Amino acid sequence: MKISIYSRYPVDSPGGIERFIVCLRDVLNRHGHFCEVIESASLGCSNSDTPYAVAKTMAKDWLTRRNNSDIGVFNGEYGMLAPRGRTVNVFHGTFTGRNLACARITLLKRTLAGFVIGGFMHWRAGFRNHRVTVSSSCARQLTYLNLLPGSIVIQNGVDVNMFSPGEKIAAREKLGLPAEGRIYLYVSRIEDNKFPGFINVWAKNFLSDETLVVAADKQMDWESTVVFMRNVAYARMPLLYQAADALLMPTLYEGCPYAVIEAMSCGTLLIASPVGHAQDIINAEPELRRCFEPKYDAMAFLSRARKLLDDADRVQRIKHLERKYVLENNSDEIMGKKYEDLFESILRRKGGS
Repeated sequence: MKISIYSRYPVDSPGGIERFIVCLRDVLNRHGHFCEVIESASLGCSNSDTPYAVAKTMAKDWLTRRNNSDIGVFNGEYGMLAPRGRTVNVFHGTFTGRNLACARITLLKRTLAGFVIGGFMHWRAGFRNHRVTVSSSCARQLTYLNLLPGSIVIQNGVDVNMFSPGEKIAAREKLGLPAEGRIYLYVSRIEDNKFPGFINVWAKNFLSDETLVVAADKQMDWESTVVFMRNVAYARMPLLYQAADALLMPTLYEGCPYAVIEAMSCGTLLIASPVGHAQDIINAEPELRRCFEPKYDAMAFLSRARKLLDDADRVQRIKHLERKYVLENNSDEIMGKKYEDLFESILRRKGGS
């Protein structure tokens, strides 16, 4: 098969959707398909263009490619104008984070925000294409916020050989990090819904043998003790997880976040908000409920991490369960096979519709 995947941003960006595109491309190519990635910038789009304008440009490009390509893959609202037929739209859950300005607004306001502010774009995007969501929570959001039931759930996948447990001291040496003490890791684009303000709170309350490493797309006014790494190359990401004792990931909403499954695959203790993909993890491995902090409070995250790290036996058990979950649900081979099956079923249908 020849598959064309459309990307709003360069695939070497630090975002989860870009990591999904790279993983899907690589696994499909390994399986003998030809997979090309079309970045919006190569189509003449700029960062200031609206989602509608970008979606229009991508749709026009697909019309010129579809005679020579079997499947077109779009992501979220950027597939709102893609022609029906041999197109797949993957919803990553980002529409919820964008629509909900605050986690504490009422259910009624949340529903209205989801449908009125962002709902139309996603309804149109989902209505026109074969829909994939990256977690059961994301599928429920599409059903109840955007009135789009019947999504196919395919969790994101990672290369489990690349993202695997490693020797902590060796990883720290390669990254120039302290060999001794605890290292906490924060991996994200700097966005309000990822609580970057927690970074300074953690840094101000660290003990002398604790270090915070921030791998992000831009630097802010952080404490001098924060170790900042800008736009870490994808090939070096496993070293970060192997060097860290725990990943701290507060977030208002996620679909199936790459930072979570990459950390779990490397056997790094996860401390995250119980949103999105979290319920899939908890349903499969109830003991991993301890890895999720329900309070949006910086010290609650740090306290949970410290408490678990103080219990070495429990941490080892958790790390084993994290790796087990990824091997059974989030390997790139599992993800690739599910997308292959979907693409083949689309092509078997008359006219691909």
